Formats: sequence, C-alpha cells, structure tokens
Amino acid sequence: MITAKELKTRFPTEQSCRDHLIKMKFGTSLACPKCKQAFQKFYEKDNILKCPHRCGYTDSITEETIFFRSRVPLKKWFYAIYLMIIMKNKVERRMLVKDLKVTFPTATNMRERIQSLANLNTFFN
Repeated sequence: MITAKELKTRFPTEQSCRDHLIKMKFGTSLACPKCKQAFQKFYEKDNILKCPHRCGYTDSITEETIFFRSRVPLKKWFYAIYLMIIMKNKVERRMLVKDLKVTFPTATNMRERIQSLANLNTFFN
C-alpha cells in the first residue's frame, strides 16, 4: 500500500499524474494505435494526446475513466483515491470537502466515482 509520503513523491505535479494515466492506458510501449509508430512525446493539452506523426490521432487520457469531463485537478483525484484506499472506502464527504477544498456536490460526485472502481487497491501500482 502506498503511503502519503510516497504519494507526494510519485505525484507532485499534474504532469506526473497524467504520466501515470498514460502508462495505465497505453502500457509501457507508447505506440500510436492508428499509425503504430512510437511516440517520442505526446502533445498534451487539456488531457488530450495527439500523435506527433502525420496520422493526426488524438485521444483523451481521461476518457473511459472516472476522471472524464471532470474539472477537478488530477492531483486532488489521486489524493481522494489514496484516502479511499487507506480508509477502506469509508471516507466521508465532509472530509473530502475539507482536505481537497472542493464543494459538497463535487465531493459527493468524486466519492461515488471512486467507489465505482473495481480494482481500487491497484490504482497506484
């Protein structure tokens, strides 16, 4: 299980959170699903990935995830997931409001989305 210190070390920025999602979605070999050429670096803007080659392939790193269409920063999401793991899904919405500085409806939405994850304990692996 990840510790709070490890969480802050592994995911200090939004970019490090994006990198983790890219690894989860595409695995270790970053190849464009359309043209099959290796990516040197994804063009990233608003969590959209664009193949730097001529095929023009684009994909959202958050599509088909709990983060899709959320305006909450990924760092806050990762911390909320961490809290849900260490507290065995028994995090109160008030705690999320206070710790993440989000509104009550946002905390409710985040909690429900996180609870829908089947493999919550493996998220940070």
